[in-house]
Amino acid sequence: IEITPMFGGVIGNTNGIGLGTEISLYFHKFELYCETEYVFNLPDPSGNFLYTWSEFDFSATDWLRLGLCVQHTKEYNTNTDLQRGFLAGISWKKAALTGYVIDPDKSSTVFVVGLNVNF
Repeated sequence: IEITPMFGGVIGNTNGIGLGTEISLYFHKFELYCETEYVFNLPDPSGNFLYTWSEFDFSATDWLRLGLCVQHTKEYNTNTDLQRGFLAGISWKKAALTGYVIDPDKSSTVFVVGLNVNF
């Protein structure tokens, strides 16, 4: 298990501060990851929101992981609060490339690509 507290500034359409945590649970070749943030919109508290991104994946090999992802936020431009999808990732040394397909059964399908490099 790993727990990491987070604190940051938010600048853009929303201006404020964000408090959150990352939690990872590992069991054999399975991982459950959850990142949760609460954003305090300082000019207007009615713009405060909670955001959660979760992943459940299986490491098929040392370099390949497959799984499910879920996002929950009202600020995302959809009619629903919950978006779900699939993920596939590859890793090499200290780098990982992950692709996500969010809401694949809807006309508003979103594709996301993430690149992580650990130092």
